[in-house]
Amino acid sequence: MASFFLELKRRNVFRVAAAYAIVSWLLIQIIVSIEEPLSLPSWSDTLVIVLLAAGFPVALLLAWAYDLTPDGIKLTKSVRSGQSVAKGAGRKLNYAIIGLLVMAVGYMFVDNYVRRPAAGIDVESGSRSIAVLPFENRSALEDDRFFVEGIHDELLTHLSQIGSLDKVISRTSVMEYRDATRNLREIGTALGVTTILEGGVQRAGDRVRVNVQLIDAATDDHLWANVYDRELSPENVFDIQTEVAMAIAEALQAALTPEEATRLSAVPTRNMQAYTFYQSGLNYFRDPRGAAARTAVQLFERAVEEDASFALAWEKLARSHITVHWFGLDRTESRRVTARDAIDRLRALAPDSPELHLATGQYLYMIDRNYDAALAEFALAERALPNSSEVVAFRAFIQRRVGQWEESVANMAQAIELDPRNLDLILNQAGTLTVLRDYEQGDVMADRALELAPDNGPAVVGKVSRALYRGDPLDEVRAMLDDPRLTRSRFQPYLRWQRAIMANDYEGARDLVEAWSNDAGFVTGLERVPLGALRGWTDYLAGDIDVATASFMDARAELRALPVEEQEGFRSLMALGEAAAMLGETDEAIRLGREALAAFPTSVDTYSAPELRIQASLRVFIPAGDYNAALDELEAYFAAPGRWSIEGLSRDPRLDPIRDDPRFVALVERYRRQ
Repeated sequence: MASFFLELKRRNVFRVAAAYAIVSWLLIQIIVSIEEPLSLPSWSDTLVIVLLAAGFPVALLLAWAYDLTPDGIKLTKSVRSGQSVAKGAGRKLNYAIIGLLVMAVGYMFVDNYVRRPAAGIDVESGSRSIAVLPFENRSALEDDRFFVEGIHDELLTHLSQIGSLDKVISRTSVMEYRDATRNLREIGTALGVTTILEGGVQRAGDRVRVNVQLIDAATDDHLWANVYDRELSPENVFDIQTEVAMAIAEALQAALTPEEATRLSAVPTRNMQAYTFYQSGLNYFRDPRGAAARTAVQLFERAVEEDASFALAWEKLARSHITVHWFGLDRTESRRVTARDAIDRLRALAPDSPELHLATGQYLYMIDRNYDAALAEFALAERALPNSSEVVAFRAFIQRRVGQWEESVANMAQAIELDPRNLDLILNQAGTLTVLRDYEQGDVMADRALELAPDNGPAVVGKVSRALYRGDPLDEVRAMLDDPRLTRSRFQPYLRWQRAIMANDYEGARDLVEAWSNDAGFVTGLERVPLGALRGWTDYLAGDIDVATASFMDARAELRALPVEEQEGFRSLMALGEAAAMLGETDEAIRLGREALAAFPTSVDTYSAPELRIQASLRVFIPAGDYNAALDELEAYFAAPGRWSIEGLSRDPRLDPIRDDPRFVALVERYRRQ
């Protein structure tokens, strides 16, 4: 045996093995480094490793079988004694190995301290901001998109929990860069961040691989990069997300508190099937309107069926039930109870979690309308989710409903800072500014939305509505209503009708009603105007009283055909009061109008409920002849924030019966905009 090892040494087999190992390591590091910048296939480094591994025994076999002689390389068995120069070649191999080791050490130094200084970069105060761009799906199956987006979502959630990070851009604002050609400097400027994380995810069989790199948005320099190759399991996926979040915090010199470190290290589920249902549900959870909300509920229910201890799935299930209720898809008591039960399960599993406070706050806000309690819950959630635009936005939504206007505007501005390309937040800020009668700044926000999405219909609807509210010339409003971006908007016909009656264009208004595409008339979350009422008002204002009476009888029949639960809502009560007033049933009309106001009073909502004062005045009290009641409501409306200016509203011909009343004249004079 000793002679065998001496022979291996003489033939330089050990030296060849050492040199081969060092060269292989260097080659692997190089291929990993250039794979992302050169857009090489994700299997490139795997292929190199396999080839190098296959070549290792070949190299050893060649070192054993061949010898170096003055006449060149020959088979060892054919070399006569004294003809080999292996000893001299061995010395040269020693020098080569030393050189290769120096290169390896140099590469490690550059990699750790020059090219990606994870913990040593100079981070100035206020610059710890990051945007995580959508990860590339490098899997063969398109179905793995949900898996990739789920990892991206959860990483954002991890980062939003790190309080020492100044800004973590929310998901909505980064998603538009998913399939776009990326200029990282431009993206950094657009999102207002100093660093950007990009990467890709590959799922193949029972393996998952995540490549990520942190980049300085101003210089395109790589601050940190890594590749995570693990067996596919929920534990390993969550571990990768935690390791990436902690590495980013270290690179940005953002210290984690012990509580943050504990939360980041948690493993929500170990059940792969439950995790798969959860990730699929997230895709629908992001768009809670319509059928998507119900689909999200179904998928999260499957997740908790697979793992009843999966707290995050219970949170998303509860919140999906809440949004189904909020958007009017199902406002039954059973839906409320189901949402509350899911929150109770979450409380039992994670009593101190920010997710519990977030879900509870949303329930209190959207279902119970207990705003003070909801704000308290969101304050608790924010402690653990300091970079969550969602939490800040919820607070802003509530504050405008309780009359805390300055706070609402400031908090929505903060939410937009965290999610600067979120159209929903931008347009909600425009809505708040409109209620404050700051129409110009409302238009500024709408223009900002249109810069991001030039075809955005709701932004154009807002601008047209503000033109009416503000009292802009009606010819200008008419031109705005011809915008092709309004073609599919349900608001366009009603805005056209309002403009027409304000311009005393009753023939034009009649043509609009006859062409109305929705048999239900005009219905929003705040107002119900049956088609019969639209036709009735048009005929009444045009002087066709008998025809108008028949139309209002049709309107009442439409309303009484609704389910009893809908008839008892404030929208239907107001519409029934309107029909009664126009049919001469004065006492019934006034009763219904007051009942509608009481069902949704301004004391529980200072953002939307005041508009019922306008409805009650124009649609019920004035036609019923109770002018003092109408003037009381109008005076209360203009004394507080509301959408209409006195110049805009005073053009409505339904105000004609009180136009010369001294109280109305004084009202116009008092609230005329300078």
